[in-house]
Amino acid sequence: MRHSRVAATAAAALGLMAASATAAGAAPAPAAPYITLPSVVVTNVGQHPQLVGQYGNRGGTTLNHVRFSCRVVRSDGSVDPLQRLVSSPFTAPFIPGQNANFQFEGTAFRVGSGTQVQCTVSGTEAGTGVTRTAVSNIATFQVNR
Repeated sequence: MRHSRVAATAAAALGLMAASATAAGAAPAPAAPYITLPSVVVTNVGQHPQLVGQYGNRGGTTLNHVRFSCRVVRSDGSVDPLQRLVSSPFTAPFIPGQNANFQFEGTAFRVGSGTQVQCTVSGTEAGTGVTRTAVSNIATFQVNR
């Protein structure tokens, strides 16, 4: 009985050591870019609405050559949401967990709620050269009087 306990304890210890060695030698998780926008941007006619978003890397590998872009996916003519990029884009390598914000300024012309914007971020994963891309949720502009 004593021999079987010693053998079981030794086997368990060897199993833990093997699992640790495998985890230590495992490749890091891939880069995982993300980009988010507010669901709704509310403004009034004549104002300059600000679209502020966030993009970054939630993965385990550095993301190089990061770039983002935004486009109007639907317009009712009530607002020009992407007239000017107010912030300077941060494009340096994004280490795991790093993020940045961006800000566009627009002009609201008339009452409406049919203009929508969507953004994309992409970058090259360090070590593999794989391009990783993420697409944001859609932001809807609501223009009041």
